[in-house]
Parts: sequence; structure tokens; C-alpha cells
Amino acid sequence: MRTRSLPTRVTVSVTRSGNTSNASTINYATANGSATQASDYTSTTGSLQFASGETVKTFVVPIIDDALVEGNETINVVLSSPDSGAVEGSPFTSTILILDDDKPLILTDEITARAAVLDSVTMFRESFSLRNIFNFSSDQRTRIMFFATGIDLLPGESITVQLEDTDHHLYPLVVEDIRKLPTFPFSQITVKLPDSITVEGDFQLSLTFHGVTSNKPLIQIVR
Repeated sequence: MRTRSLPTRVTVSVTRSGNTSNASTINYATANGSATQASDYTSTTGSLQFASGETVKTFVVPIIDDALVEGNETINVVLSSPDSGAVEGSPFTSTILILDDDKPLILTDEITARAAVLDSVTMFRESFSLRNIFNFSSDQRTRIMFFATGIDLLPGESITVQLEDTDHHLYPLVVEDIRKLPTFPFSQITVKLPDSITVEGDFQLSLTFHGVTSNKPLIQIVR
């Protein structure tokens, strides 16, 4: 069995092999894998009827294209109750892989919609100065940490983080630490603020992962 992804559906092809001279029928049904019915896909059941000599039949599984960054998820497809020996070892289970196409998301304050960012040493929220006397690093440069979903780094992969001021000047930030938080569906990211910032005010914070850029919530920086 193979699958072919379409924008909001998956077309599943069931191929019959061996002696195909007789007509045959087999049932199909979807079941939750890591994806869940109603929120990620629409449950689908039915029967495929192969005529004599017919080897391929298809059915469609609708996919729910939400705005959540959930990572790749799976749907199980079960073939069962064949006649004429259509499938050996019935029921037979295969898997549909749903590739997540949503962008990474920086977490924001529910009330202000500004980035949920903390000074990595004092744990205070904005505004942030470029240097911090409480920072134990030799350069006393301020480090901030923020939180984002949709980042599952494999070995050798990385993200980029930047700030953008109101004049659209870009300031790349050094990423010093990325870690998955246990029991939480997001990552904690620590970055170092650059001395190259010469103005005060609101800056857009964003990250890029796999060539896709996140939302751009605001943080405030003072000199």
C-alpha cells in the first residue's frame, strides 16, 4: 500500500497481487496513530471491490489543515475481512505520515501579544539593557531566553534568531542554548544581545528553522 499527499487529503492506493482472476472485496478503516480523529483528520471507512483482473483501488482520507505546529504525525490504515484471499495475515495495518507544514511559533503574552521573554539571569521581563551587571559571563552581555514551538532539532541542524528595529535594520543574535522542556510542548532558547544595537525601543524578535520564519512579536530594549 502506498500514499500520495494532496493539499488537504491523502489518496491511499491498495494494490492487489498474486492471482487476480477472481473478483474480490476488502474493508478499510482509519485509526489514530499519533494523529487524532477530528482534530487532525476525518475518520474514513468503506470497502474496495476489485473486479476480475483489477489490481489497484484507491480511497481518500481528508486531512485537517490546522494552524498548530505539532510536528509530523501518523494515521493508521487497517485492511480487514478480505474474501478470496485478498490479504494474507488480515487485518493488515499500514501508516500515513502527515508532514507538518506550519511555521515555528514564538510564545507570546496572552494579554499584550508581546514575546514571552525573560532575562536569563535575573528572570525579569522586558525592558532589556544590552549589558547586565548581574550576568556572570566575562562580557556581561545580556542573555535573554524565550520559548517556541515547532522546533525539533536533529543532529547537525540549527536555527537562526534575529531582531529587527523600526527602520528594518536586522541584528543577528548568537544562539547559545536550545533545550526541550520536559512535559512542555515547546523549547527554551537562550540568545545573546548584540552591542551593535544603537537605538532604544521595540524590536521584532523572530527565528528561522528549516527555511521557515516564525511570527515576529515585540520585545523592548534600552541602552
